[in-house]
Amino acid sequence: MSGIYGIFRFDGAPVDPKWLERMKAAMGYYGPDGARSVIEGPVGLGHLLLKVNPEDAFEQQPLRRLEICWCARRGWTTEMPFWTTSAFQLRCSAGERRTSGGTSLRLLGEDLCSHLEGDWSLAAWNAGERRLLLALNPCGNETLYYHAGDGFVAFASSLKALLALPGISKEPDFCALRRC
Repeated sequence: MSGIYGIFRFDGAPVDPKWLERMKAAMGYYGPDGARSVIEGPVGLGHLLLKVNPEDAFEQQPLRRLEICWCARRGWTTEMPFWTTSAFQLRCSAGERRTSGGTSLRLLGEDLCSHLEGDWSLAAWNAGERRLLLALNPCGNETLYYHAGDGFVAFASSLKALLALPGISKEPDFCALRRC
């Protein structure tokens, strides 16, 4: 299965490329067929590719459309991958679905998640609104870990990627556990 990872800095400072590289290296097993990342100011997004379906040959994530940049992950057992979801609902042409690897969707904001089926997780950055959307399918068959640090939030399909960042401890935060 492919993997995603990224960082959002609250202070607006640019993401350090070394941080993304550390995350990518820690979860490299997710992407034997390629890796790509983008940094857009305070946000860095990355995708590791494992080709499973014929459409995966066209995969080029993270993607950017207008002010929105995103990366997504599909699971092995996806009943209806992104590229077969209703073209009308996602404003994606049939040709785009066949040749895009399924992720060149034009995001409809947070409403996008209500149109997706199967196993998936995604991260979408809206530069115009300075908002990061992290989403996971309602069944929870995919993983998406996150860490809210001092001035940033980091996320990844693999816990190893988060633990590769400086200042993130493997020790449990018992104070945070008590608040649950």
